[in-house]
Amino acid sequence: MLAYVRDLVSRDAPLICLLISVKEFPVISRNDLRYFRCLQNKYEPLPFLNDYACEMNNRSNHILNESLARKYQSGDREALKDLIRRFNPQLRSKIYYHTRNKYSVHDISQDCWYVIITKLEELKFQVGFEAWALNIARNKSIDWIRHQQKERNRKSDSEQENSSSDQVEENDLRDARINEIRKSMNLISDAQRIVLELFYVENLSIKEISIVLGISSGTVKSRLYTAREYLKKTIK
Repeated sequence: MLAYVRDLVSRDAPLICLLISVKEFPVISRNDLRYFRCLQNKYEPLPFLNDYACEMNNRSNHILNESLARKYQSGDREALKDLIRRFNPQLRSKIYYHTRNKYSVHDISQDCWYVIITKLEELKFQVGFEAWALNIARNKSIDWIRHQQKERNRKSDSEQENSSSDQVEENDLRDARINEIRKSMNLISDAQRIVLELFYVENLSIKEISIVLGISSGTVKSRLYTAREYLKKTIK
C-alpha cells in the first residue's frame, strides 16, 4: 500500500490528503503512518493520524496493564510494581478530573491502590482491569467531594450566623459573580476549563500544568489563551 500511496503522492499530493481524510484506506501500517506524517509539513494537515496513533497507544497500554494484573494474580509480585508504575499516572489523572484539586490526588490515589491491591486477586476480569480500577477512583473521588461539601456547608452555616447584613449582601454579590463565571466556564471545553482552574485556582505554572496533564507547555498556553479570550467576551 505504501508504494501505491507514494506513487499517488508524486502525481497529486492533495488528492492523497483528501483520500486519507475520508478514510479511503481503512488499514494503515506503522510505515505508512510515519510516511504520512512527513506530508504534514508540506501539504494539508492530517489530524486523524494523531487520533489513530493515540488510539493505538492506548490500546497497547490497556493490553499490557491487563497482562500485568493477570500475572500478579498468578503470583508474580514484581508485576504489581510494574502495574503501579504504569497505571498510577492514569489513575491520578482520573482522580483530578473528578475533584479538580491537586492536593486531593495523593491521598485518594493511596486509598485507591489499597483497595485495588486488596481486591485484585479476586478480580474475575468480567470487565477490564482499567475500567474496574478507574471505577474505584471515581467512587473514592465522589466520597471526597461529598465530604468537602459537608465541610463547606458546615462552615457556611456557622459564618451565616455570625455575619452582619452588610456581609450577607457582599457575599450575595460575590456569589452572583462566581455563578456568572461558572456558567461561562461550563460553556468552554473540559480541556480548557481544567487548564484554567489549574492556572488560576491552583496557582500552578505552565510547566507544572503540562506535567500534571501530560501535555506540552505549548498546548497548555494555547488552551489557556483560548479560554481567557472566550471568558472576556462572555463575562461583562
